[in-house]
Amino acid sequence: MKKLIRLAALLALPLLLLLALAGCQKDQQPKDPLPAELAQALLGGLEFDDPPEQADQGAALTVLGLDAYQDNIESCAAYMSSGATPEQIVVLRADDEQTAQQIAGSLKDSYLSWLKDSFADYAPAEVPKIENAQLMTKGRTVALCICPDSEAAQKLLEEQM
Repeated sequence: MKKLIRLAALLALPLLLLLALAGCQKDQQPKDPLPAELAQALLGGLEFDDPPEQADQGAALTVLGLDAYQDNIESCAAYMSSGATPEQIVVLRADDEQTAQQIAGSLKDSYLSWLKDSFADYAPAEVPKIENAQLMTKGRTVALCICPDSEAAQKLLEEQM
C-alpha cells in the first residue's frame, strides 16, 4: 500500500509542476486593455505641463500619419496638447498583432522623427520629452505617451498593458 501511495505521489509531481508553469505563463499574456480605459489611466496618473485634450480619431490619425491604417484600427483614444508642447497620449487597438507592430514602427520612424524636427526649431526645450517618449506595443494595443515624466509613463504602461 505504501508503494502505491509513493507511486501516485511521484506521478502527481510532474502534473503539479506543469500546472504551476501554466499559471506563470498566464501572467505574461498581454492584458489588451480598451484604448479609452488605458488613455484615461495615463491621463489621470501622469502630470502634464500642457494637459492634453481629447482629439477626434480621424484628425488624430491624420496628424500621426496613420491614415493608411484607418480601416485596420478597431478603436483609438487620442489626447493632444494645445501645440505649445508635444505632450500627448495615443492608444490604438489594431485588428491584429502584425498591424499593431506596423503602426508602432510608423509612429517611431516617421511621426516621432517629424515631431522632434518640428520642435527642434519651434521649442527646443521640448525635444527631450519627444526623445523620451514611451511607445509600447503588446498584443493588438499600441500606446504612445509623451509627457514630462517618461519613467512614470513607462511604469504605468507596464502595469496597464
